[in-house]
Amino acid sequence: VDAFEAMYTKIYPEGARFPDAGYSITSVNLEAVAPKPRPSLPAEQLADAKPAPAAFVETRKAFHRDRWLDFQVWEMAELKAGNLIEGPAIIRDPMTTVIIPPGKRMEFDQYRILHYR
Repeated sequence: VDAFEAMYTKIYPEGARFPDAGYSITSVNLEAVAPKPRPSLPAEQLADAKPAPAAFVETRKAFHRDRWLDFQVWEMAELKAGNLIEGPAIIRDPMTTVIIPPGKRMEFDQYRILHYR
């Protein structure tokens, strides 16, 4: 209580103190610090650059710039580390869609991280 009153009088004027009214703690803040383990990405063996046939879904027309083009559609879950997809292509996944325009490509590294070139 003494430490609280000392801090209170530093923030508020002396006349604002009324210790006879008592104290009521209505909230408490806590900051905790703990070491976090670094996440590790498991490295996968690199497959061929050409994806497995099961990864191919279909060819679909898509409007790119000023014209309709045939885009190959691929299923992301079926693509492996080392696979290379040439644009124009679409890689679909329930969480995202990746568009690869003509003249560009997407490569999966050993951690299945996408590299757009």
